[in-house]
Amino acid sequence: MKGKDPAALLYIDNWLVSTKCMKADERGWYLNLVLHQYDKGELPYDIEELANLADVRISEFERFKQAWEQVLKHKFKQNENGNLENPNAKEIIRRRENFKDKRSAS
Repeated sequence: MKGKDPAALLYIDNWLVSTKCMKADERGWYLNLVLHQYDKGELPYDIEELANLADVRISEFERFKQAWEQVLKHKFKQNENGNLENPNAKEIIRRRENFKDKRSAS
């Protein structure tokens, strides 16, 4: 089994473009969710679990649900396991794994 990658690549140009229309709280929650995907590979398809992973405070939960429905959920797709993935993060993770495999093979 491979060790967990301690790095998460964040492409600034992609981040700025993909979050341009988000409010600050939405960007923070989105970043937390994407980072959890880097760590776990996928995210649960449950609003309460997502809120927990995004570090949403109890007082912010209604706002998070609204932001999820209007903005954030469009950044994730349901995978074959019924969980969520951000397609861009999934591709970056895949390319990083290929890069690390090639480096270790040489």
